[in-house]
Amino acid sequence: MSQSISSKGLEQFIKDLMQEGKESSLKGWVMEDILRSVLDLYGSPARDYAYDYIVKNYGPQDERVTWAPI
Repeated sequence: MSQSISSKGLEQFIKDLMQEGKESSLKGWVMEDILRSVLDLYGSPARDYAYDYIVKNYGPQDERVTWAPI
C-alpha cells in the first residue's frame, strides 16, 4: 500500500534524491531512478506528478527538445 504525501513533501523528496545522486559516485541523478523510488513509496499518481515536476523544472528549456513519457 502506498503512503500519502503532499505535493510540497513530494517535491522535497525529489530534491533530496537529486542531491543524493549529485553526491554519489555517479555525480548526478537519473530520472528513472527517482521515478521508481516515488512509485515504490507513493504510487502511480505521485510518480506522474514527479515526472511532470522534473520535466517542468529540470528539463530542457529548448522547445525543440521533447521528453518521451515512460
